[in-house]
Amino acid sequence: MTAFCSTCDGRARLLFTMNLVTPSCPDPEDLPLKGIGTTLDGKRYLVGRSDLKLRYGDGKFFVTALVDGSKSLISDVEEISFRLDAARVMGRLSRRQQLG
Repeated sequence: MTAFCSTCDGRARLLFTMNLVTPSCPDPEDLPLKGIGTTLDGKRYLVGRSDLKLRYGDGKFFVTALVDGSKSLISDVEEISFRLDAARVMGRLSRRQQLG
């Protein structure tokens, strides 16, 4: 997971890079992904499907999430976790990381 602000619009985003283990879909837009849940220092946030950009490349699956409302929290967070809000066919991917 990578946190960044876009140079073109200055908006905060999280980029999730995952190995592609879900059944092959010709179009990333067809994946049964409803959103990404993030937890920043114990507070939960949901980034809905409309704020996600999906793409494939080099055997990996990339999800970029627009997180403007969490921008100030991300820079000072000590623990972050995320999970995919998706159909079981994509697996129950989640990850937690202690920072600092």
